Amino acid sequence: MARATRLACSLLTALTATIAAKASPFATLPPGTPAPYVIQWVNVHEAAHSSAHAVSNRGVIAGDWSLADSASSAGVLHSTSALQTLLPPPHPHRSIGIRHLNSAGDTVGFIDNSAFLRRNGSLSLLTPPAASVACARGINDNGTVVGDAVTPGGPVAWHWHPTTGFTSLAGLENRTGHGASGINNAGTIIGWSSRPSAPDPTVIETTPWILTNGVFSPFSWQGTSASSLTAINDHGDLLVEFRMAATGTRNRFAVRSGSSFHEILFTLPAGMSHVSVRGLNRLGEIAGFCLDANGQRHAFRGLPAWLPEITDSHTDLTLRINSGQLTMEVNDTDFGQSFASDRVVIRAGPSARRLVPPSPSFAFLGPTGSSTWILPQAQDYALPWLGISSFIPQGILAGNQAHLTLEEFSGPGNFQLYSISGLGTPIVRINTADGLNPATDRLSLGSGAHAHFNWAFSAPGLWNLRFRVRASPAAGGPEIVSTLKELTFLIDKGNVFPIRLRNPQIDPSGIRLTLETEVGRELILRSSSDLVHWHITRRLITTDPVTTLTEPIDGPRRFHQPVLR
Repeated sequence: MARATRLACSLLTALTATIAAKASPFATLPPGTPAPYVIQWVNVHEAAHSSAHAVSNRGVIAGDWSLADSASSAGVLHSTSALQTLLPPPHPHRSIGIRHLNSAGDTVGFIDNSAFLRRNGSLSLLTPPAASVACARGINDNGTVVGDAVTPGGPVAWHWHPTTGFTSLAGLENRTGHGASGINNAGTIIGWSSRPSAPDPTVIETTPWILTNGVFSPFSWQGTSASSLTAINDHGDLLVEFRMAATGTRNRFAVRSGSSFHEILFTLPAGMSHVSVRGLNRLGEIAGFCLDANGQRHAFRGLPAWLPEITDSHTDLTLRINSGQLTMEVNDTDFGQSFASDRVVIRAGPSARRLVPPSPSFAFLGPTGSSTWILPQAQDYALPWLGISSFIPQGILAGNQAHLTLEEFSGPGNFQLYSISGLGTPIVRINTADGLNPATDRLSLGSGAHAHFNWAFSAPGLWNLRFRVRASPAAGGPEIVSTLKELTFLIDKGNVFPIRLRNPQIDPSGIRLTLETEVGRELILRSSSDLVHWHITRRLITTDPVTTLTEPIDGPRRFHQPVLR
């Protein structure tokens, strides 16, 4: 059997580090070794330029794009399943860019000379006092924003909290300019301070810093020059842009995890240059952009190629009890490998995609005809076969029962765990669509039990499911509760179902296109006069398996192409 084997309040006082207590994914690499990545392009397909500046813990990409015939840029969110533009061009602004986003999808960046925060669909400008130009560069899950601004006294670093408002960040002493470039969920902030060079005042020297527990610590990496910090994740890993002091002629990128540096390595097609890596999330994913031979920007995401990855083997979540503590591990039974639950990625490709059947009993998965991605209860050799087993001896737990409860999750939609009875009826065990409830979103297993279920994801993307194992001792006493056990899934979008175009009809109103499509997908209609240069004329979400569009006959644009994504 083939299997991928890729080893693969005031924020000046940092919050407790319990959020980032789990080991960084970079800890799986030997100290100092490079970090290899697999690159995926995330260009906006109709854009002349696309840039990626951040990647959230849910795997959503943020950045900007622009058209060939537009002087202004537009901020954009891009996941594996959908694309959302803040203000599509043409718009009245000179430029718009998203620079960071949090797990809730709140975004920050700039519109012309002002910083902005977009939260719950509402956009607000953030202008620090006396600032003439401002940019927001980081936001954490608490809603705290950091950035930089230009004031009459020089560049300043700032952070903003929804309840306390703006606070200036002092930066390093004896410096004349400052800026903040990122913040994580532990409250650690990264940034820079600058001053004129002593030998030559016309040269500005810049020093990166890390703000933890109210203390600004200068950052340096021996043997490098011109280093800067561009991102920080929730483990405290730092994305570093640098040049080698002796031979550096181009910018390179690395991640500092603990005291070890890992240079980022990946292969780009011939002709690509001027690489910039800007984003880093908790899983170790990166986001960035580069230039092609024509000077066009191309956005990319990078998936860590060293993390263990399960793609098509029989795998069990195994519950155990050790020294009175409940644990959960991942066992690849086909290959005899065991992993801590948060040290492996379970990945499914396009063969996981299914359409929700018309039976009312499957309505919990979504509307009939919409897509869902399923790791099935029955073995499919193209997908992970994910079971759950209990290796807890009898007589230890009350009723010999352990309970696996889903207590937190993040992902681009809803998750369901269900089984199919002998009569073909689904039995839903966990469903996030109606909210999480540990009393109902749980699975009970007897000692020695082993069972398989359907793991259903409503959209492709990065998913993190966080479970606890609970049980009562057979001898009585308080309930035994495990720590949170995280399981990471990466669901690839894969190929879309093809569009079937019925015979187009032309009448005085224009050309009428009848399309057989998939429900709940974004349908884009493009037009062209030469089959080379395309323009979007229609964008909508399909609500019916058959969609009819009427387009006017507008002179030279006589070619029409529907695109489903």
